[in-house]
Amino acid sequence: MIFAHLARVVSNLPVDASALENSISALESAISALEAAIRAQDNRSVPWEHALPWFTGMVIVGVALEWWIILLDFREERETWALEYFGVTRSAPRPSVGKLAVEIISVALIVLGIFGELGTGLEIASINNSLRAKSAELRSKNAELRSKSDQLLALVTQQAGNAAKSAETAKADAVTAEAKAEAAGLSAEKAGRDGRVLAQKLEAQTQREKAAEMALEAERQKRMKLAASLQNRDVCNQVELGSALSGFAPRNIIFEWVSDKEPRLLAEQIAWSFAYTHNRWPMVRRQVIEDAIKDGVHILGKDQVGWRVASVLSSKLNACGIEAESMGDPLAEGDPANALLSSNDVLIRIGSRPNRQIEAAIEELGPTAPKSNIFATRNLATIPNEAAANSNMNTEH
Repeated sequence: MIFAHLARVVSNLPVDASALENSISALESAISALEAAIRAQDNRSVPWEHALPWFTGMVIVGVALEWWIILLDFREERETWALEYFGVTRSAPRPSVGKLAVEIISVALIVLGIFGELGTGLEIASINNSLRAKSAELRSKNAELRSKSDQLLALVTQQAGNAAKSAETAKADAVTAEAKAEAAGLSAEKAGRDGRVLAQKLEAQTQREKAAEMALEAERQKRMKLAASLQNRDVCNQVELGSALSGFAPRNIIFEWVSDKEPRLLAEQIAWSFAYTHNRWPMVRRQVIEDAIKDGVHILGKDQVGWRVASVLSSKLNACGIEAESMGDPLAEGDPANALLSSNDVLIRIGSRPNRQIEAAIEELGPTAPKSNIFATRNLATIPNEAAANSNMNTEH
């Protein structure tokens, strides 16, 4: 397939390989700049995500104060009714300044909290739109980079073909020279000298041909490995992973992933390994702000057992060439959303595939993920929504 594609683009090749190399270098710089811009946008959303729980807390406190005022008014009205019922006359009490202050504070907290949540949501939506635009531009630059690499590979192939033709021409020239020398009756010394010169030319041309063939093969290997690095992440050892997890008591597995097909398929492959253990591992997807999900796979356990599950899972994923990291955050210091997790929960966050693998495939390619022959890969398991699975989790508790 690669050589068929090279045949289609060979007629449009530039005459200078250095121009293509400069273009590829400029595209790599543009891709690095776009990745830096995307990271900057990610950092912009962090303060707003941290501010959102505070605004929500203001609304909760304001509502609680209003509830207290309602109960206080009810108690006062009940006392007034009881006095009137028994014929006791009491003058109206003096208005409470403290009660008025509490009512004003509660209303102010509710209003500020609602406006704060609204403003935070609008700002996060704006950041999401900007990130989507940057991601689309990054995909376009990557496609252009692949096109330029194809053109460079085709140019190297063409140059190798020209070198082979030059070698054949040199061989023909040598044969012709020998025939002319014999026909003209040239002396053995002159014929030998001409033959040595032609042999040197032939050897030099042969060396150039070998160098061109080696460059062609190296470029072909780079293209093959680059194509492999652009494939979806696959759990290559699902049965082995399931066997390793069967040694743990079932825990609540909470998935978070960005809204893309590739992270969802990876999550379902991991879920299949949990289901393969034949233990009842409750699994659910938690909807979160996707900007908080970093690239790669991050696994969080709340206690010692959860940390061991996270360590086993990250080790097996890394063995398949999937970038995964296990960590612990029992006090929710790294992410406030982790405070909602119980000690029986294991959180699996799946972000986009890190772009640095593409850069590594271009500059210094590493080995591709091993494939398992024990069992078919890409086995999937259905993950229920959080709302539908809450009752099952409560039953397990």
